[in-house]
Amino acid sequence: MTRAVLADTGPLYAALDSNDQHHRRAQEDLQRLTHERREVIIAYPILVESYRLVLYRLGKQTASAWLNETMEGASCSKLATTVGDSRLSNPSP
Repeated sequence: MTRAVLADTGPLYAALDSNDQHHRRAQEDLQRLTHERREVIIAYPILVESYRLVLYRLGKQTASAWLNETMEGASCSKLATTVGDSRLSNPSP
């Protein structure tokens, strides 16, 4: 069984920005997760939100480098969905 955590924008940003008040803790948490061999899952909306925050606060060059580094380390899973799947439009039973 894979042990994973779901990432959120705040810690992702804090891990990158050394001026962020939570930078040290975010870096320590990432090191701990690596040591524990846990996967960090970044949902697409979080990836986009994080990229936009980095772009806005740290600039285009940093945002581009962050996104490239994140995608290089990514293991993307493809979800098989059908456009007309009733579970997508009506998730309740």
